[in-house]
Amino acid sequence: GVEALKKIMWIFQKNTPRLEYSPMLPTLVSILLIFLKEEEVFTVTKTILEDSDKILNLSNTLEKNMLKKMRWHVTFKREQFAWAVDHVASFCKQRSDSFLELEKHFTKINYDFKELFKIWLRTLFVDFLPISLALKIFGAYLNEGIKIYFKFISAVLKVFRADILRHQDPGTLTE
Repeated sequence: GVEALKKIMWIFQKNTPRLEYSPMLPTLVSILLIFLKEEEVFTVTKTILEDSDKILNLSNTLEKNMLKKMRWHVTFKREQFAWAVDHVASFCKQRSDSFLELEKHFTKINYDFKELFKIWLRTLFVDFLPISLALKIFGAYLNEGIKIYFKFISAVLKVFRADILRHQDPGTLTE
């Protein structure tokens, strides 16, 4: 468990110099360790990192449809993670008419909704959902790619729209 996670993270830290900031990587490796042997987790994670690195380095700019080219998305730098969070917000705006109402509500109560998206992307929902559901979503992520998390975030906001609108204190939103 924990020792395997530390070892795998250490290997990637030492051998992937461009890997400066990847907040979802420890959670991703932890989930994989539930189902796979340490060496298999290393191989799968290496593949995910190589795929992300290849696409992210094709261009110096972060393109709007870059995620369509990626199967998985693991960030290597803070600005890439910020871009992914911004992309989630854009995705939600495009897919849901009610998101604009939620965005206005978040602004009214002085809550930066992108912080919530950062938490959800960093933890892959493990901290917020029953583990069985978080693992099902993770399985879909391995099959379909990062767009699954974007779709799920959009769906969560839609399903809990009324509850979110009732909250007037930003501190109670994540409870």
